[in-house]
Amino acid sequence: MNSIKTVIFDLDDTLFDTWGQLVGPATREFCQAMVEAGLNTDVNSAINAKDALFKADPRRNYFAALVETFGKRSECFLSDEELEQVGRRAYLQRKVEDWITPFEATIPTLTYLRTRYQLFLVTSGSPDTQEQKIRFLGIHSYFANVFFVDSAKGETKQGAFASILAQSASSPQSVISVGDRVDREIKVANRMGMWSCHIQRGEFAHLQPSQDDEHPHYRIECISQLIGTWKL
Repeated sequence: MNSIKTVIFDLDDTLFDTWGQLVGPATREFCQAMVEAGLNTDVNSAINAKDALFKADPRRNYFAALVETFGKRSECFLSDEELEQVGRRAYLQRKVEDWITPFEATIPTLTYLRTRYQLFLVTSGSPDTQEQKIRFLGIHSYFANVFFVDSAKGETKQGAFASILAQSASSPQSVISVGDRVDREIKVANRMGMWSCHIQRGEFAHLQPSQDDEHPHYRIECISQLIGTWKL
């Protein structure tokens, strides 16, 4: 690990408690939007079904699964895919409350690391929503650059990681990716020859690797363990 020069951070459930602060209200909002658009159930039943589906299989597209589970009311003229997109948009493209806060150890950790490494932030979701989160958390200035990956367009983090390699003039072996998703930033980092550190907490804490390139080099439970793990 003495070769590390660049650190790439994820945002949600990595630098702040997205699961505890935002996921509950967002889930209710997207379920309500789908019910109002024609999903054949009530909001509470949709929420309970989503939670059960996600617990059983966190990789499953639960927007589509809700349509499969409940079907559509007779007066709904949306296609299954259009009804699914109603839920996805309501979940990803939303107003973020300005009271959200980073994890207690986030600012001290970023402050310490910034003096020793180049720090970058790569976050997936709706760019506008993710930008609101970063602004309210007050963390933008800690990073050399921030990259937004638009999930609705099917973008992955690979393009952003490649841009970071070019911008930082780093080799893959001198970069570590830190995040909570083994199927996103951990897998992409491993495939590109970088180091990877999985923070196993939050919404996707129960998501287990399903292939070799989803196994991280390091695993921690919170960002406060990051510096000790590297023995810095």
